[in-house]
Amino acid sequence: MYDLDEIRRKVSLVAMAEKAGARFRSPHKLKSCCPMPKHAGDRDNPTAFQIYDGGMKWKCFTSCPEGANGGDVIAFYMALKEVDFKTAIKELAELAEVAPDNRKAPFKLASRQPPIKPAPTGPSPVWQERARRFIVWAQQNLSSGAGQKAREYLKIERGLWPETWQHFGLGYNPNNLPTVGCFWTGPFSASDEKTNLAYPGTEITYWGAKFTTPVGATLTLRGRYPHARYSSLNAYRSGGVSTGSLSGTDIKPDKGSINPSRPGKNRNAKNRDYTVSVFSTDPPANPAKNALYAAPSPGSTQDILYRVYVPDKGRSLAGGTGIPKPELKLADGTVLTGQALCDSLNSTHDYQSNKMNPALYSALVNTPGKDPATNPALPTFAFSKYFNLPNSLARYGTPESQQAAWANNPNEEGTQYNNGDARYMTGAYAFAYGDVLALHGRLPTTPKTYNGQKKTKAGQLTEWDMCGIQSLVTTKTYRCPGCDQEIRPGVPHVVAWSADRSAGEEDRRHWHTPCWNARGRRAPARGRAPRH
Repeated sequence: MYDLDEIRRKVSLVAMAEKAGARFRSPHKLKSCCPMPKHAGDRDNPTAFQIYDGGMKWKCFTSCPEGANGGDVIAFYMALKEVDFKTAIKELAELAEVAPDNRKAPFKLASRQPPIKPAPTGPSPVWQERARRFIVWAQQNLSSGAGQKAREYLKIERGLWPETWQHFGLGYNPNNLPTVGCFWTGPFSASDEKTNLAYPGTEITYWGAKFTTPVGATLTLRGRYPHARYSSLNAYRSGGVSTGSLSGTDIKPDKGSINPSRPGKNRNAKNRDYTVSVFSTDPPANPAKNALYAAPSPGSTQDILYRVYVPDKGRSLAGGTGIPKPELKLADGTVLTGQALCDSLNSTHDYQSNKMNPALYSALVNTPGKDPATNPALPTFAFSKYFNLPNSLARYGTPESQQAAWANNPNEEGTQYNNGDARYMTGAYAFAYGDVLALHGRLPTTPKTYNGQKKTKAGQLTEWDMCGIQSLVTTKTYRCPGCDQEIRPGVPHVVAWSADRSAGEEDRRHWHTPCWNARGRRAPARGRAPRH
């Protein structure tokens, strides 16, 4: 018997590959055309063959046969010489001058074998169908515009070509969002690039769920009021169009519990349970208590969000009570939870950031008579109440087109995952009108809850925010000099110029907001960024 680890240490995989014909352009990036005798594809691909893991592993990413396309130095020798494992070990041991270790006892079966566990049952047909849909979706993402960077990575970094992607059914999941079990997606928060969707404020957290309730079934959410300023459940159609909301203060508590979010109630009460029913219909004329009506768009899923605003100091994002737990009662009376519930609901985690069609945006900002460098900003800044998307987009146009949009639809209609309990004002500003925008106003009063106050007192508002929002047509990815990580398109961040503002656009630096705030306490992660 031989010490295989000693063989791996003494025989250089890099040297053996070079002797076989590999030509590495750099000792730091060990990529080459494949030298293996059974390589059936293009031998001019300079990244088909790669050595990694500190020179201990190799891989052919294109046309070597399965079972002879990667591994350690022993696997390389077997594929190169076309010999079996025993022969490869013997010849490599002679090459490396590794003597057999006769002290090792031969392998023996244990006198008492543990019982063999029965083979697990296969995934359910519902699970398999969900997996099939996800695979198709991921494959479509890889070939779409959203998959450009993924395709570049596969080609440049991994040496994989389109025929390989197709052969092995590779796909791309651009979301990679966090989840809580199989039902909830989230938390969504402004502190994480991946989850900075639906415009959460810095003290606000969302959880979302997309599903389809079976005919005759009833979905129930059982939760506990959070230790927080505010919470709510909202329902949406496709595109984040609001169809209904249920504020935490309006949710009736279970028997024996109280609603601590109502003014004058004990915010630290232990018994704080509630139950909400979710229906797949539009709200009736007289909605039921503790009912959320979540009718889907035709051919789409139901879509709900759970929100928590300003959790008490020291509490979790969910206010220290967790998020509502789903329970599904089928038409025959069967009650489902966990994975069985998600299978029956066909739950999905497909949340994506809101984007505007670039062609539409170009047409809007280039409205005749408007300056595309500043449109829709005006020399005198002003906030405008948000009523609906057509009215909002009309601000890019002429006064006449704005009046026409208002006359056509003067109603308040939520979009882009608005909170049904909130009202919004928006304003656009262009730096062509000045370097600094100063806003003057009086703060509204809000309940004091952050320090765990025992009771809630009413205020003029429950909570309010002022947020900066990135353009919906941003497509460029930047690299933050503070952490050397990418800033993905659509993520709000800090843009800095040199102090004298003499530098051109190419000298701007784009920073993650936390990295910018910490720039005085640490050096840039790569090289040295200019002072700003």
